Amino acid sequence: MSHYETLNFPGRVLVVEDDPMIIALFQRWFSWHHELELVGASGAQEALRLWRESDFDLLLTDIELDGMNGVELAIEARRERPDAAIALMTAHASVDYATQAVRATVNDFIEKPLDKVDICGRVLALVAEVQKRRAGAGRTVLAAGAHPDDVEPRWNENSCAITHVSCCSK
Repeated sequence: MSHYETLNFPGRVLVVEDDPMIIALFQRWFSWHHELELVGASGAQEALRLWRESDFDLLLTDIELDGMNGVELAIEARRERPDAAIALMTAHASVDYATQAVRATVNDFIEKPLDKVDICGRVLALVAEVQKRRAGAGRTVLAAGAHPDDVEPRWNENSCAITHVSCCSK
């Protein structure tokens, strides 16, 4: 199944980058992806304001920003919207940055220079995953009259699903 088949259009991406040429590059790369809306922010404070005012599927931020860095922004964004995806970008990849990214529970860590095919695929995959998770978050399965021994729950980190309900007593 492609990302297009799972995406509930439009996906919304907040790109935070202090270099306006990078934001313009992303807008050009994604201009033909009509299912994605990209909003650019030049700094962390502007990004936080936009993040709070609107519903985004993905925060894609550079790590090295003036004032608040991208890791701090990711932590604050995750606190406010735990169901959204967050990806960090950097031209200065290091073990320290990677460790900080893991601690900030980011979904992806992207090294610059950016590759168009790679970044487009990653962004679409992250947005599709968020939308899929959000679509399934409201579903509840009830098994009326089922005995606990007749139900086999399947757990993962995001959900629990009932995989089998026996309708006959043993």
